[in-house]
Amino acid sequence: MASRKSSRAQTDRSVPTQQINTVLRRYQELNAEEKLLRERGNEIVTKKMWWAAGIGLLPLPLIDWAFVTGIQVALINDLADLFVKSGQPPVKKQTVRKWVTSLAGGFIPTYLKAVPIFGVTAGILTGPLFYGGVTYAIGKVFIQHFETGGTLLTFDADKMRGYFEYFLAEGREKLRVRPQEAA
Repeated sequence: MASRKSSRAQTDRSVPTQQINTVLRRYQELNAEEKLLRERGNEIVTKKMWWAAGIGLLPLPLIDWAFVTGIQVALINDLADLFVKSGQPPVKKQTVRKWVTSLAGGFIPTYLKAVPIFGVTAGILTGPLFYGGVTYAIGKVFIQHFETGGTLLTFDADKMRGYFEYFLAEGREKLRVRPQEAA
């Protein structure tokens, strides 16, 4: 009974590949105004992703988490200003923390940095990839949410988890620097 329940919970969270392909196809069928909004949104996401990745290099536990949360709050508010026509109240840090924890499951690099020497090194090595990838995924999820008519008040992190996982992998790939690209 317990195994059936846990497998059902896992399948409810994942988004079928067909749904992701439908969303990606929709992205390709945008009109000129929607493409301009998407480009501006992607510019915002990319800029905030690199800022969050840079913050991941800080060797200070919890301070990096606070800074990255601030970047993510600014990201969501900037995207809301761009996509949503009606005036909405800005999103608060506590709300973003709740959404990010629900989507990403916590901030492992900041906990690693609390362990002397080895933990700090491991946290600095994993922090940029984790923070940058999570920030990218959050931005892309919110772009998708706003483009389909969603608002800050209608966002449901549980329903967006599958998209988040897809965009997290995409964000981590964007953050990887390959030797031939660096030269």
